[in-house]
Amino acid sequence: MNELEKKKIQDLLKTVANHFDQEDRAARQRQLRNWRRLKLLWEGFQRVWYSEVAHDWRIWDEELNNADNDQAFYDKPINVFRAYLESIIAALSVTIPGIKCYPDDADNPMDLSTAKAGDKISQLVYRHNDAPLLWLHALYINMTEGMTACYAYPKADAKYGTYKENEYKDEEQQTYICPFCQMQLEDDIFTNREIDEFQPDDDDILLHDAILNEHQSVCPQCGMQMDPD
Repeated sequence: MNELEKKKIQDLLKTVANHFDQEDRAARQRQLRNWRRLKLLWEGFQRVWYSEVAHDWRIWDEELNNADNDQAFYDKPINVFRAYLESIIAALSVTIPGIKCYPDDADNPMDLSTAKAGDKISQLVYRHNDAPLLWLHALYINMTEGMTACYAYPKADAKYGTYKENEYKDEEQQTYICPFCQMQLEDDIFTNREIDEFQPDDDDILLHDAILNEHQSVCPQCGMQMDPD
C-alpha cells in the first residue's frame, strides 16, 4: 500500500468520524441553549433574547433603552424562578441520602464482613468529599440543567484512613458449674479453701463448718453441697 492509498483511507475514516460526531450536535446545541437560559433566569435576568448571529443569549436592558423614563426605575422584575428552585433544593438537602451495603448472602460470614466494610468506606468517602456541599451543588446543577453527572474512580491509599479490626477465635474450655444455681465456679473450689475465712459472719457458720470440719465442696453462691464428679 503506497502513501496515496494510506492518505485516502485516512480521509475516509475522518469523514466517517466527523459524520457521527455531527449527528447529535443539533440536540447538544439545543440543550446548551436551554441550560444557558436557565442560568440567566437563576441570576435574575428575565428579559433575554437569543441572537442567531452570536449564537448566545442577549439581555434586554430596560434602563439603557428608556434612560429618560422614570418608569424604568420602578419596573424591577422579581426573581420567582430562583426562589421556587431554592425552596425545592432546601427541602431535598435536609439530609444526605445514606448508603447502606447489604450482603448477597446473609448466611455467609464473608458477605457480612464485606457489607460492614462498605458502610465504613461510605462514611470515609463522605468526610473526604465534603458530602453536604457536594450534594447542594448537585441539586443546583440538576435544577438548572436537568441532569447531574459525575466521574468516580477507585483509589486505595493509607492517607485516606485506616482502622484496626480485632480478630477473635473460639476456644473450648472446661469449667465447673453449680447444678443448682448455674454459677460458674473457680477451679480451686474443690480444694476446701474458704474465701471469707478471716471475716465470717453468722450466715457463714454452716458453710464454714461444712468446709472445714466435714471437708465438703459447697457452692459459695447457694451453699448447696456438690459432688466433684
